[in-house]
Order: sequence, then C-alpha cells, then structure tokens
Amino acid sequence: MVSGGIFLSYRRDDTAGESGRLAEHLTRRFGQDRVFLDIDTIAPGTDFTSELDRALVGTTVVLVVIGRRWLTAEDPHGRRRLDLPDDFVRREIVTALQRGVRLIPVLVQNATMPAAADLPDVLRPLAGRQAIAIQHEEFGADTQRLADTIAPLLEPGGRRPGFNRAVVAAVAIVVLVAVIVAGWRWQQSTAATAATARAADEAKAARQARQREVDDLVRVADAQRERGQLSDALATLDRAASLDADMSRVNVLEEDVAMQWVRDLTVESGQRFTDAMKTPLAVLDRAAPFASGPRQGDLLAHLGWATYLRWRDGERTLDPPATYRKALAVDPANPYANAMLGHWIVSHEDRRNDMEEARRFFRTAADAGRATDVVRGLQLSALRNVGSVNSRLETIRVIDEMRRRDERLRPRDVTDAWSIYYFALSDSGAPTSAALLAVLPPSEHLLTLRWAFEEYARSERSRLLQMRYYTARLRAETGNVMAAREALQGLRADLESSPGSLRDAVDRALADLPPPPRQQRPRQ
Repeated sequence: MVSGGIFLSYRRDDTAGESGRLAEHLTRRFGQDRVFLDIDTIAPGTDFTSELDRALVGTTVVLVVIGRRWLTAEDPHGRRRLDLPDDFVRREIVTALQRGVRLIPVLVQNATMPAAADLPDVLRPLAGRQAIAIQHEEFGADTQRLADTIAPLLEPGGRRPGFNRAVVAAVAIVVLVAVIVAGWRWQQSTAATAATARAADEAKAARQARQREVDDLVRVADAQRERGQLSDALATLDRAASLDADMSRVNVLEEDVAMQWVRDLTVESGQRFTDAMKTPLAVLDRAAPFASGPRQGDLLAHLGWATYLRWRDGERTLDPPATYRKALAVDPANPYANAMLGHWIVSHEDRRNDMEEARRFFRTAADAGRATDVVRGLQLSALRNVGSVNSRLETIRVIDEMRRRDERLRPRDVTDAWSIYYFALSDSGAPTSAALLAVLPPSEHLLTLRWAFEEYARSERSRLLQMRYYTARLRAETGNVMAAREALQGLRADLESSPGSLRDAVDRALADLPPPPRQQRPRQ
C-alpha cells in the first residue's frame, strides 16, 4: 500500500460484510492501492502478520469498524479477544496509537461506542476518538460522508516553497518528462481502464457468490429450526457468519432460534435449566442491548423466561417479572412478555388468586395478533399445571375464547378439555355440571363442544357416545327438553347391551328431566 493509505481494522465474525462494502466504496473514491482490507489485499502465500505490520507503516488513517460483537467477541476458550496481547484487532489499534496514526471508530449494526472502562488499558484512548456511524439503510450516503472526512487527511495542502532556479529547473524537468510520457500514458489508459473494470466485475461476482452461499445456509438453518434441530441451526448460522457477506438475515434468524430454544426448553430428571440454555442465552445477551422496539421486547421477554427457568432451578432470589416488565416498558403490547407475566401469576403460589389480572395480561398478548400459539400454549399449560377446580373451569373459558377468535387448538389441549367435560357432566369429579355451566351459557358450550371435539370424538366409538351424552345434557340446559329426551332415549337404546358409568349417567339424566306434558284424550 502506498503512503497516505486507509487501513480497515475489523473482526471477521463481527463486521466482515460491512467492512467489505466499506472497502469497496473507499476503493472507488481513493484507489485500490490506498485501501487495505486483509482478505483482498494480502496475496496468497504471504505472511499475514508481517503484511499487516507493513500495511500499518504506510497508513494515514485507521478505520476501526465496530459492530455489536466487537467488544465481547471470545476465543474458543471463552476469553475475550481484546484482552489477549496477540489478538489482531488489538495489535492493529495499539500500533496505530503508538505511531500517532489518525484513528476513526466506525459504528455499524447500530452499535454504540465502547466506554473506556470496558476496554483494556492499552486501548482506552480509542474511547476518546470521535466516531462516525454508518446505518444499513443509508450505507452509501454515510460512507460518502466518511470519505469526505478522510480526504483532507490523505492529500493535505502543503506550503508553497520559495521561487528559485531549482524550482524552475524542477518544473522544466517535470514538463519535459510529462511530454515524453504523455503518449505512453494515453496508450496505457485504455488497458488500465479495462483491467480495473474486469477487477471490479470479478470482485462483484465473488461477493454475489458469497451472498448466495449465505442465503442458502440461512434457508437450511430455518428448516432445521422448524424441525426443532435448534443446536444444528445455530451451527449452520455460525458457518454463514464466517463468510464476507450481508449478515442481517443471519443475525435475525440466530435470535429467533435462540428464543425458540429458551422458550421450548425441557430437561430430564437431574438436569438443570441453567446448564441447558447457555448457548441460546449467550445469543440473547449479545443481541438484546442493541435491538429496539418490538424486537427488543421479544428478546427481553425471553431473557425473563430464562430467569424464570433459573428460578425453577432454585435461584429464588431472582425476579422474573422484573425482566418481563422491562420488555413491556419497551413494547407494552408484546405478546411474549404479557403471556409470560400471566403465566407467572397463574403458576406462582402467592399469586394464583389473581386470575382476573392474569386474564388481562393473556388478553393483551392474544390481541397483539402474533405468536398466538405461544400465548395460548403458555396460558393453558399454566392452568394445567395448577390443576385446581378454578383453573380447569378457566381452561373451558379460554377454549371458548379461542373458538370465537378462530384460533388453533393443539391435541394436548383437546384431551385436557375433554376430561374436564367428562368429569363435570358425569358428576364424578370436582368441577360439577353446575360449576361448568356457570362459566358459559349452555348455547356457547354446545358451540365449543362441536368446535373442539367433533373430529376427536368421531375417531372412537366410546367418545362419540359420550359426545352425544354431553350434547343432550346441554340441550336440556338450554330449555330444549324434548330434543334432549329424544337424544338420551336414543343413546340409552344404543347402550342397552353396554352397562357401565355412561349408561348410568344417561339413566340419571333421563330421570332428572321434567315429565312430558300429558296428552288429553279426545271426547267420545
């Protein structure tokens, strides 16, 4: 690289894509020989360390490209790279500071400038340098602004020397040389222009190939996520992150996988949630501080859920609701934070009487219009885990609400609700038929029965018979006694040769019906 060059200091697993785009813009402005980006500038077979040191000797400006992982990046042993003396990024900045080279921090990925207290002692002067931010949406304009800032540093105006004969002679020689080489330069210009165009086309083709590879890996990782292969999905995304391309889709999917991992985490007996979620939790910890709006609300809510799982591990000094409320401060309608807070209220022994408050949080979560399956899964699983009479009756109310909202009912929820109706309408369990009918009007119960259980009952004869019994009982409650009696009598006939609890329940229901009105005999 010629004297007066630009050196890009970056970390590949943090800002490789942004640094490549930045180098391309600066090369078009200042020329390829004045921009040093290791992957493009170091020739194959040369010593990487020596070339970096040599490049820094001729450098006028060092651009320190800082992304969201720049400060916290770790080596395979879990040590922060900036704390290691042989870390390339650290060496580049230290060398520039020692030589008095101009340092300009360049913030990408919405990263913030590191505080001096967060940096090793030798790097703390960096915190005092004025930074320039480059936004993804305004990359071209922001890079042009950066180039305008750099330009005076690369080609500063010098003082005019005194006029003397040496100057005249020098000028004459320059003019003579210019005349001699003018023709040669003209001949070479066309070839040079063509070579530059070819090089630019080749670089563009290489970037496009890398981007296609990244996009393919993202598709593979998304399919792995859908199949529940969450560890494999993160490994695939790590491969994509090692390539020099746009990482925006990689970062979003990585966060989605981490949230699903924490949300769906289960452990076997003897295992701890704390140990099982280290990998996804590292992704969430890294991403949450730099997100904004609903996305930050999602990430904070899942950090709250991770805190709840640690609380379940026995760390009872933790306060999961505090993190949920941080998410709601960012995004009050966040479905995850509202549903998880409702789950906490239902599940926590000291809060179980606050069913109306929990219902309010779950309703806000459902009204958000996204992650509805997660919201209802949290709501119904909390009610199922408590297992009280009130929670079972609340389950029926929730399922009726899901019917009216045209939401999806999972197989596990169908069987749970079926058992509640079974014990209540057969008067053999704690939720009695009177308590069940107090939750919903009988007409609503009939609609919910058909919506929730029609297919479930059709698959097995015993269920179909029970469904007929439930329907008849509820018809009687709506006042349609004649239709109820006919249905119960038909069911009793079908059970004539099948004694058991269902036939006994049918007999009791028939006996409880008011007698049919007497028919008057016609006069003779």
